[in-house]
Amino acid sequence: MKINGIECTPNPSALKFLLDQPALEAGSAQFDSAQSAPEIICEIFEIENVESVFFLENFMTISVSGPVDWPAVRERLDGLLESRSAPLIKTVQEGEAPSELEKINKLMDLYIRPALAGDGGGIEIVKMEDDNLFIHYQGACGTCPTAISGTLFSIQHLLRTELGREIVVIPT
Repeated sequence: MKINGIECTPNPSALKFLLDQPALEAGSAQFDSAQSAPEIICEIFEIENVESVFFLENFMTISVSGPVDWPAVRERLDGLLESRSAPLIKTVQEGEAPSELEKINKLMDLYIRPALAGDGGGIEIVKMEDDNLFIHYQGACGTCPTAISGTLFSIQHLLRTELGREIVVIPT
């Protein structure tokens, strides 16, 4: 597996690393600590100030909490990925979601996730309680001010329009 390129994200504390093949079997994955990550991902957390690692399709986004030497990060990632083949992460498919959550996920897949992926991030639905949809931003979107304001409003407007309910979207 190799890094094909690096893209800036709207979040100044995150970079998107484009991979030459998918890093996981399906879905997305975010790791916020070495304790929750597979062994290869744990090594990324050894880099000073790495806060999270997010995977979707054929890219990974690394978010940091302080100054970082990005060229050194690239060099370290090249070494880690060089002898690996996809998928790095095995994903487990869970049971079927309730029909309303399926609709919401389809809307997210169609309208929201591609835009967030373009910026090195993603979104996960945590739960739905009454008219409150709890979400978790992933990757570069996790600490980006744009995600927390404008994108949140757009998601809420989309769901209210498409589902005909006064849904409130709450980031966790």
